[in-house]
Amino acid sequence: MIGQRSELLKYRADIHPYGCYMMSLVMLAWEFMDASESITSEEIIDFYDWAREHDYMGKHCYIKNPQAMVDYFCPDRLEFKGKEDGGYPVKKDQRAIQLWILNRSKGGISKHFCYGSFDPWPRSQTKRFGSIDSIRLFEVI
Repeated sequence: MIGQRSELLKYRADIHPYGCYMMSLVMLAWEFMDASESITSEEIIDFYDWAREHDYMGKHCYIKNPQAMVDYFCPDRLEFKGKEDGGYPVKKDQRAIQLWILNRSKGGISKHFCYGSFDPWPRSQTKRFGSIDSIRLFEVI
């Protein structure tokens, strides 16, 4: 799986700085696709365009409809359950995309979404030095 800052995705400039939740959704969906399938950079760009066109994702990759987004790649396999706090005990039949936060020493807060060990911004400082603020919870159907 490629990261959000891949040169292959530069044709959709918002993905580079803001695409972490979108790319985490792609990785989550990929886990539930047929094992022989892959998701190419072209398919990610098509997915980005589709999500924007249908208003499932807004400017700067703001996710408005995570259910529609996972259904794009793996319909009827996951159900979005909502947002939970970072300490929520994720069950065996659930998956969570984590929102990591980092209080910057020079002020401000960085936020970054990751799915499990997949960091869409490889080696992000926010995941490395931050903490989980909340999760976006999905149940396996």
